[in-house]
Amino acid sequence: MLLQLRVGWSHHGGTWGTPGGALHPAESAADGALREAGGGAGAAPGRTWCSARSRSTTTGDWRYTTVLATPAGPLDAADLVLSDESAGV
Repeated sequence: MLLQLRVGWSHHGGTWGTPGGALHPAESAADGALREAGGGAGAAPGRTWCSARSRSTTTGDWRYTTVLATPAGPLDAADLVLSDESAGV
């Protein structure tokens, strides 16, 4: 499981959570999740993923979609390059 430690100044700073964010217009949940995993938590954007499944929940005006993706090969934390919104993985 890929988790990121959010930097102190960010929303829910200092807590661990899955990478996430808003979808771009016309972007699928799976594409957005893989983009966020690459941008926020440092997983290589061009990395090959062998499967992705999603589940959505609607709460009021918000829709939350959780995507479970399996990398095609090993994912080593030492190889991840963090964004300025992540303090660790």
